[in-house]
Amino acid sequence: MEPLSRRRWLGLAGAGGAAALGAGGLLQVARALGPRDSGDHRAVILLWLDGGPSQLETFDPHPGARVSAGTRAIDTAVRGVQLAAGLERTAAQMGSISLVRSLVSKEGDHERGTYFVKTGFRPNPTVVHPAVGALVCDQLPEDGAEIPRHVSILPGRWPGRGGFLGAALDAFLIGDP
Repeated sequence: MEPLSRRRWLGLAGAGGAAALGAGGLLQVARALGPRDSGDHRAVILLWLDGGPSQLETFDPHPGARVSAGTRAIDTAVRGVQLAAGLERTAAQMGSISLVRSLVSKEGDHERGTYFVKTGFRPNPTVVHPAVGALVCDQLPEDGAEIPRHVSILPGRWPGRGGFLGAALDAFLIGDP
């Protein structure tokens, strides 16, 4: 059986939807895939713009749609994929980027929705769930570098925690200088 690529896994995770993630599916899938050689791909960058510009003004413009509020879309290095104007340098690198536009939450409260999307679990006062960065660190082999593998800049209310995977997988926190 052919190993599952990251791109294929992301596609399957998106197709499975947020319901599977809410049932703890993300951790189960990660464990089922087991440790593997990550090839040249050794990093995941989760760009979380808490309170920042909306997806319509950045990575998911809807040109011509009423909801677009006049955001102009630009073409990227990947045919059929557009980003909002102002992201030209990112657009040029799009062939090396896995853009996930399928994450959703039915939580009406942003704080609960943030927790759900960052961990795959609904908030539960009896357990701290691992953040996506902790899951990635748990699954990718150590590279021997003397720099932190999981970093959270301006962590806000939900810094990347190792949760039940252990504090060793907590993010290295960088606050506001």
